[in-house]
Amino acid sequence: MPCDTVTSQSVNLSNAVKSILADALTADGWTIKTDSRTQIVAEKNWNTLTWNKGAGLTVDAMRKNDIIQEVTQSYSKRAVFWAASRAGWTVKQTTNNTLTVTRR
Repeated sequence: MPCDTVTSQSVNLSNAVKSILADALTADGWTIKTDSRTQIVAEKNWNTLTWNKGAGLTVDAMRKNDIIQEVTQSYSKRAVFWAASRAGWTVKQTTNNTLTVTRR
């Protein structure tokens, strides 16, 4: 019997997996300047973003909220693909901000 479930999640980047966040930033065109165990500093178009484990993002930019939203969405997408691949599930992007995960 099929089971369709819609789940929405919120993301707290203070608890982000650093490797997934670094991949998301790189894919979005950010240049990582510092990558330590607990911190990432990245730059893009004269904007600077700093992520500290346990504290989250700080952004030095005019469009601070837009950048945080873009990074959060990119991180979320990468995290879903990462988790689905570990479970052997498939992911399809149905709209810009919607992913469908299906058990194989």
